[in-house]
Amino acid sequence: MKYLLRVIALMCLAPLVFGAVAKTFVMDAPTARENGDALALSEIEEYAVKCGIGAGGPYDIFLFSQPSTGSATETIVSNQVFPAGTYFCIATDTDTDGIESGVSNEIFFTVERCEATDCRPLPPVLQIVL
Repeated sequence: MKYLLRVIALMCLAPLVFGAVAKTFVMDAPTARENGDALALSEIEEYAVKCGIGAGGPYDIFLFSQPSTGSATETIVSNQVFPAGTYFCIATDTDTDGIESGVSNEIFFTVERCEATDCRPLPPVLQIVL
């Protein structure tokens, strides 16, 4: 059975400019399966967050997975470094039988400057004037 997961918020210590700042994802744990059957917190094995550069996916940047703490609200912190740009993220959870849920609602964040220590500027534009 698949699970429902709702990503509540993406918070950071500096608004929309992440640099080396951790990204904190906060999620409400699902309480039911998609068919309506009850779901105990102990049945959730882990959570995963995946991101992409376009709204609606593909979500081909795998951020991380984290074992469930058994809490009704899960907090996951990532120190992943991102190049400048806007990123769209979803979350999934996996139950103790290894069945992955569908995707959560999509959230997004923007990195306004390069986070990597070796970021280089764009090359100059070369022209020949005869």
